[in-house]
Amino acid sequence: MDDPTEQTVSFISTAVTGRAVIATTDSGASGPPSTAAPPSDPTYPAQQASGMAVQSVAQSMAIAIQDATDMLRNVSTIATTAMGVAAAKWIETPEMVLYKQIIDTAQGLIQTAAGDFLTIGQNAATVLSAFPTGASKSSN
Repeated sequence: MDDPTEQTVSFISTAVTGRAVIATTDSGASGPPSTAAPPSDPTYPAQQASGMAVQSVAQSMAIAIQDATDMLRNVSTIATTAMGVAAAKWIETPEMVLYKQIIDTAQGLIQTAAGDFLTIGQNAATVLSAFPTGASKSSN
C-alpha cells in the first residue's frame, strides 16, 4: 500500500468500522483498489451499514462546523468593516455618540457569532459521541 490514498481510505475504514480493509492494486492498473471478499460473518452487512451511517453523520457534522466557521468569518468581516467606518466617522465628528453605539453593537455581533460557533461545535461533538468508535467496535 504505497499509494497515500489507499492508506487514508484504509485508516478511515479501520477507524470507523473497526475492521481493516485489505486493498490490493495491480501495478499500473487504474481504478479503485479491489478488496478482499467479505467475511462469512452474518453480521458483516449490518456492520458495514453502521460504518457508512457513522461516516455520513461525521461528514454532516464536519459540514455544519465548516458552515459555522464561514458564518463567524462573514459576521466578523461585516462587523469589523462597520466598526472601521463608524470609527472614521466618529473621528470626523466626535460629538456624534451614535458611532460609539454602532461600534458596540458590531462588537456584540462578533461575540454572539463566536458563541453560536461554540454551541454548534459542542452540539456536533455531542452528536458524534453518540456513535461508536472503531476501537469500541473491535472490542465487542
